[in-house]
Amino acid sequence: AVVSTQSGHYGRENLRNEAQVVRDEAEEMQKKAQNMIEEGSDIVKQAFDVLVRVFAFIDRESSSEDCSDIEKKVDSIKEDTAASSTVLNVIAERLNEAGTENPKTGEMLKNITFFQGMIRDRLDQLESVIATLDKKVVDLDEKVLLKLSEVQTSSENLTVIPAQLVQVETALGLIGKKVTDSNTKAVSLEQKLEDKTAFLIRQIETSTNLMETMKVRQQAWMSEIRLISLYKMTHESNRHGEYETGVITDGLVGFSEYLNYVRVYSAKASASTNEKIWITLGGLFRVVKIQVWNARNPNEKVRFQGTRILVDDTYIGTAVGVSFFYDFEVSGDVYGSTVTLHQPRYTDMNVVEVQVWGCGPFNGTDKFA
Repeated sequence: AVVSTQSGHYGRENLRNEAQVVRDEAEEMQKKAQNMIEEGSDIVKQAFDVLVRVFAFIDRESSSEDCSDIEKKVDSIKEDTAASSTVLNVIAERLNEAGTENPKTGEMLKNITFFQGMIRDRLDQLESVIATLDKKVVDLDEKVLLKLSEVQTSSENLTVIPAQLVQVETALGLIGKKVTDSNTKAVSLEQKLEDKTAFLIRQIETSTNLMETMKVRQQAWMSEIRLISLYKMTHESNRHGEYETGVITDGLVGFSEYLNYVRVYSAKASASTNEKIWITLGGLFRVVKIQVWNARNPNEKVRFQGTRILVDDTYIGTAVGVSFFYDFEVSGDVYGSTVTLHQPRYTDMNVVEVQVWGCGPFNGTDKFA
């Protein structure tokens, strides 16, 4: 009985010792689980840090070296996650074995299992984040490759630019040469223009002086008072068949005696009122004097009395009294192309000579004498 009691005492003591060992192991496992939870939190933080770096990289389109660093970090997180899962599985197996031996140990196992479930949830979340990160990394790789392809294409295009720059430089050189040649030609043309202008100015001055000299000479020549009616055309309003008016502008004014058969004067065909004889000068002249030689026959010379003298439409004077000669001075500047003898009385008109004195001819808009 004593031996049985001692055996039972030793058995309970052993159980207590084993239970204490299990409790110590459970506490140790709880500590490890807590450490694993903390490590899992650190891993999650690291995963988030990697995500932040990935997102920042995507925003700024960083280089392929940064992408390689991110892939290494993701691989490290995956290894830590796998190691954590393995440790948790070992702890779970040990706790299951201990739980079958001791109820308290089983309760602790439930608590640890609960924490294990939380850690697994964390790890599942971490796995999801890592999967998303993997996809981001793949997308980023594709984007980097596309960017590198674009850079390579740009580089290939850049190899063509130097040749194009050489062509542009050559073209600019040609343009510069042409501009220089154009400037030289422009300077030459400008000098020629200045020389030509100076020559033309001298020519104009010479021509002006010559024109002034010609004008002075012409004015001097035109100022000469001469007989402007000699051999000019004559007309009459009532023509006589034998006595023509052409004799009144031939310059002949004197004979030794009167002879009726010598046609030395003009005459009308019959007596009438408003008889006219007129001389066409052939141009516009300035008239300064008109002289009339009357018929010699005493019976005929009285017919000229009262005859009016006109230059175009300008009245010059009237024959007053009976005379062999009438002299009409013209007052002022009188210009005209026709000299008219007008007899308003009812009578014949006989004239030996009419002489018109003046200068010209002139242009109608340039009367300078």
